[in-house]
Order: sequence, then structure tokens, then C-alpha cells
Amino acid sequence: MLPFKTEALPADLLTSVLNSNCMPYDYQLDCINWLYAHLKQKSGGLILADDMGLGKTLQLLSFAAAFKSEIKPDNKGQTRSNLTDLKKRFGWAPILIVAPIILLRNWQNEIAKFIKPDVFAKLLVFHGHEVKKTKEPDGSLDLNRLEGYDIILTNYRTFASYQQDLLRVKFSLVFFDESQNIKNPDTAASRAARGLKADFVVCATGTPVENRLQDFWTQTDTLNRLPSNPLGSKSKFNSKYAKDAAGAAKIREIIQLNTPQGIMIRREKSIVKGLPKKFAAQMITCKMTEAQIQKEKLIVQTHKKSALKILDNLQRLYQHPVLLGMDTTSSSQEFSIAKLIEESPKLAATLDLLNQIQIRGEKVLIFALWVRMQSILKTAISKKFGFDVDIINGESNRKGEPGESANKMIKDFSDKSGFNILILSPLAAGAGLNIVAANNVIHYGRWWNPAKEDQATDRAYRIGQKKDVNVYYPILVGPENSGFDLALHQLVEKKRSLARDILTPMDELEINEADLNDILGG
Repeated sequence: MLPFKTEALPADLLTSVLNSNCMPYDYQLDCINWLYAHLKQKSGGLILADDMGLGKTLQLLSFAAAFKSEIKPDNKGQTRSNLTDLKKRFGWAPILIVAPIILLRNWQNEIAKFIKPDVFAKLLVFHGHEVKKTKEPDGSLDLNRLEGYDIILTNYRTFASYQQDLLRVKFSLVFFDESQNIKNPDTAASRAARGLKADFVVCATGTPVENRLQDFWTQTDTLNRLPSNPLGSKSKFNSKYAKDAAGAAKIREIIQLNTPQGIMIRREKSIVKGLPKKFAAQMITCKMTEAQIQKEKLIVQTHKKSALKILDNLQRLYQHPVLLGMDTTSSSQEFSIAKLIEESPKLAATLDLLNQIQIRGEKVLIFALWVRMQSILKTAISKKFGFDVDIINGESNRKGEPGESANKMIKDFSDKSGFNILILSPLAAGAGLNIVAANNVIHYGRWWNPAKEDQATDRAYRIGQKKDVNVYYPILVGPENSGFDLALHQLVEKKRSLARDILTPMDELEINEADLNDILGG
């Protein structure tokens, strides 16, 4: 529940637009009312920064559907509400949603799941072939065609490519999903976002600050329907707020975080009653081979002047020694399964853990950063358990319609009863995807950033999860339980508390060269 109350929507409004089995939770109703209150007060835009997995999509779609029901005349030329102030302010215009390409299919699915079919009957996925259909002979877009839709879904690259035409279209509502994608004020997508003709804009993201505090300024500036950016100009912001923790505290005060009049809300999963437990950071320790111990010493000695080079090579060594000396695209079929397992205690421990999960009849997500390691895992798992395992990564995301391949894999994974495994790149699946069929997560190798790891875990730990979620980290240890892999695990866990602060730049959570030198003994 939000720490404040706002004027509620008309009692029957949401029931008139939502499917009967999709009524929002109380905390989601609070957010919908908050969005609507600011719309009525002509504030221009807001930032919805709820923790991942709390249903930002449902909240935004409910708000959009209620708005359309209030404003757009039906076939008889009638609107349903008595909110005449809104009717006077807004002539009907399409709703624009901009999202990462992998999430376009997810938005379509969520609209079908939550919203009654007649509400957004005219929906355009503005990407690929649909862009070609919308073009005039001179290459410009047919704006009349665009203006005839209720909702237009597009991805950030298409949005940037056709910004000159899109900037001429009037939109009623605009949602930027995973709005950290417009964090850089100098990119084409970011400039276009700040120049749109729109009555009300919402930036939705679980991570409004990724690299630096200026990321947050840019998204706030996208709400330029406000009289002015409350954080001032970019130069003023960078000189006054972006340098230290005191600046972040001042920003919270200016934006009036989690207040009725504030422009941003942030809720964490603790707000949800009945959400299963998450058993995080469960270490699965495994002893390094003698060959790995010697290679670790050689790596540290060879690159002792470059801690970052040491990190890269040790990541490869710990995940699988074969990654140290091979092209990352080489086929894992070149090696026998027995040899792959023998050379990597981490791989062997992961297979043993999967065997335990199989006995429980549960599903598991495995996150691995390198394509080569994903291939090794797929080969070893398929051989041991006798079924093919899908991989969601950048390559799979490029197949078919946007998000189609990933969504099919997730559906197949979820529909299969009992034990199943899905391998994912945290880069390709770090945001937006809903995979609550799995209640086990294995991080095969640390990503050196607890916030990014949590983003990946939140594919399973979110609204809709019915079981307790186990999060595992296979960790290599050397003689007497020492070793760089273990030391890095402990350091990342220490940084995890910083990740709870929504305005902590992600870069501050990364393992840096000073951290590595401390672990290496200077």
C-alpha cells in the first residue's frame, strides 16, 4: 500500500475495461489513482519506478484503458463519464508505447490478458513490415493512418529512426517502458522522447539510474509537459546534484518521492502480501582442480599490472577452463561430455544441483553471460537429462517477429509439466520477461553487480509466483576454502545493500579495479 491516498477513479470504471479475472491489487489501484490524479492536475508526466515484478504493465494498461474509456467517443459519439474537465482538455489521440524489442510481444499478450477486446480494438505494432505499410512513396509516414489507431507499440530503434514523422503526431498518453533506454540525453531516441507532442508521459523502469545520476535527469526531462524540469538544466544538475550522496538525497526531496504530489513512486516486493519467500545467495561450493589452481596463479602473475584483465580471465577460468583458449563460437561438440565435466567442478556441481531439482519436479533458469558457456551448458544438460534445452540470448531475439522466439521458448518451458531447464543471457533477458513457471535460479558465474543479478532473478521472483524461489551461486574454492571466486562472491554480497537505493548509480555497484586490487593484495 502506498504511504498516501489519492482521489479514486469512478467505482465502475476499471470493471468496464478490465477482463473479469484481472482486477488489480490494492497497491496497484493506488498507483492507477495516482497516475489519474496527476493527469487531472495537468502535471504532464510521472516516473513509475516500482521494483521489478510488481506489475507496472498492468498498472499502465489499466490507467490507459480507463483514460480511453473516459475520453474517446464510442460508435454513437458518446463518452461514458462525467469528468468534463478531462473531456475539455483532451481531444482523442493515439496512445504510444515505446519498449525494448523483446518486450513488444509481451505488451501484446498483456493487453489481450488484462483488457477487454473492444477497448484497444485498433492496435498497431509499428515495426518491420508494418513500418513499410505505413510509408508514403516519398519515404515519409502516412500520419493519417497512424492517427487512426488506439495504441501504437514500437521499439526504441524504430522510434529513433522515424522520429521526424512521429514528432508530428499528437499523442494523448506516452509510456516509455524500461525508460533507462533513453538515459543518454544525446541519443536520437532520447532527443525524440523529449520532443514528442503528448499530453501525459510516463517513464516506467525498475532501474532509473544505471551508470550515473544524469540518467535520472534525462528521464525527468522527458516529462517536459511539466512547466520545467524540477531538477533544472543538465549543466546545473551535473554541477549541483550529480557528484555525491548528498545530491541524491536532495533529488529525493525535490521530486517528493512517494508523496501524492511527487513525480515518482517506488515500491518494493515487501508491499505484496502472500508473495512466496526468496532464498537468495545460496552458495554451492566446489573444489578447484589442481590445473585450475595453477592457471589462477599464472593469470594473476601474468597480468599483475591489470586487475581488469585478471578479472576477465578468471571469469573464464572459473566458468570453464576451455573458455580461456578458444574462440567463443567453437562448438562444444568438439569435446566429450565427460571431459567437459571433468575439467570444470562448477559445471559438475551445477549438474548435481539440477539433478536435485529434477527430483523435486521443479523448473530452473540458468543465467550465463557468454554464448560459448551457454552452448557448453546446453550440450552437457541435454546429454545428461535426455531433452533439448532452449537458450534465450541476443541471437534468439533476432529470430522472427520481435520477441516471438523468446516468448515461444518461455511458453514451451512453462507448459511442460514437471522438471525443465531454460538457459538465458542476463543481457538479453534482464528486463521485462515473466517466467514464474520456474522457482529455481542459478547464476552460473557472478555478473559482479548485485542489482543486475537481481534483475535476472526477478524474471522468476515476481507477481504470479506461487512457490518459494531458490537462488543458487556455484562458487569455486581453493585450498583451505580460499580463492578469488569466493572473495568476489563475498564482495558482491556486501555491495547488495547499496542496490536497494533507487538513486545509486549501477556503476557504483560494479566491482572496480580498486576492489580487485584489494582482493589480490594490492
